[in-house]
Amino acid sequence: MTTKDAPRKKVNFERLEYFSDEDNIEQLLGFVPIDNPETVEGLRQAGIPIGEGDVSTEAVEDINARLNTATQNYNSNGTLITDRETILEFRKRIPDLDLTEDKCELLIWSSLNQRLQGADWIVEYGEGVLDVIRSMIEDPGVKAHTIQRLEITLLAMGESELLEELYEQHSDNGLLKGDLSAECDRSVEDRLGVYGSGNNILFTDSEENMIDLYDQRDDSRLLELLNLCGDMLIDESQSHGQGNPSIATDFRKLELVLIARELS
Repeated sequence: MTTKDAPRKKVNFERLEYFSDEDNIEQLLGFVPIDNPETVEGLRQAGIPIGEGDVSTEAVEDINARLNTATQNYNSNGTLITDRETILEFRKRIPDLDLTEDKCELLIWSSLNQRLQGADWIVEYGEGVLDVIRSMIEDPGVKAHTIQRLEITLLAMGESELLEELYEQHSDNGLLKGDLSAECDRSVEDRLGVYGSGNNILFTDSEENMIDLYDQRDDSRLLELLNLCGDMLIDESQSHGQGNPSIATDFRKLELVLIARELS
């Protein structure tokens, strides 16, 4: 049993065990109703749209159950989390999460689709994250703005080979900067400076800069800023919906510093 067109070379025992349960096999076959109020509310809490094909029998009670519900729907239906606030709430509770490769992959995809970089999940995934990114590049249904964000992530990581694959597969994407693979030979500081909206972090009263934050190697300060900006972005999302509030740009800048620091 596979959840992808080109799966990694290993058996997904977690999924096999899940569907060996008599109740859960009904979900796999598509015979599970979603009229149970607890189930519907659980899906909403997990950031999953209620609609045709999006089903779950699991009532959601805590943060791990929410992520489990979202991951099960992603694996069975390809349903991403469509609420940015939900993703930001997950990153606030990282120490409480039982993260697996499947969960990180869901959160990487969902973050990029919701105008985030997904830095926390990219870092948490580990060495195999490049395989996940390659699968995104090769997916014919991936959104143009998702690839746009992936481009600058790959630059921060210094992955010239994957950048070239991205340009080859998405040559008609007018949102891409293009020709950034050659920039990977430059220093990390120079690569971070290519983001295009300036290096300054504008949401605080203090003078913060992407390059300075990278050079300081001060994990506590970077995480403090990420958490503060994330909370403010949640507040903006609650006030203005799922648009692209200005502070989202600062959050992406901080995420790129984290990616560059951990993976370049």
